[in-house]
Amino acid sequence: MQLDSPILKKDNYCFILIIFKLFNIIYIEIKKGASMLVKLTQDLKNGFGPWKEMLLANGHKLKEHGMTCIFAATEKDNDNKLTVIIDFATPEGMMGFKNDEELTQRRIDAGAMVETTVMTPMTSEAVTNFSG
Repeated sequence: MQLDSPILKKDNYCFILIIFKLFNIIYIEIKKGASMLVKLTQDLKNGFGPWKEMLLANGHKLKEHGMTCIFAATEKDNDNKLTVIIDFATPEGMMGFKNDEELTQRRIDAGAMVETTVMTPMTSEAVTNFSG
């Protein structure tokens, strides 16, 4: 673009900023729309410790499936009742996780009772890390 271009004149500066902001907002909305929060619940045989070790050892698998573990813990009074909140970058990533036989076997080896796994998609209107 030439420096003497009419679009670079001072009167058009505000218009350019508005267009930039508009596209920036559209980009953010598209990105947010693709992300998918999922609640995973399942029973464990050996408590949280072995499952947590398995998770930490398989960070490359999380990246492969576009997963971010937002939260993972067992119930205070039952170390074998697991709840995990996962942010999947895409629905395809969630399906990749579901169909990953190698990772499923690693989960089983860590004590996950995969037959009890329930994956529940959460609303896109989620609130996270709000402290008032």
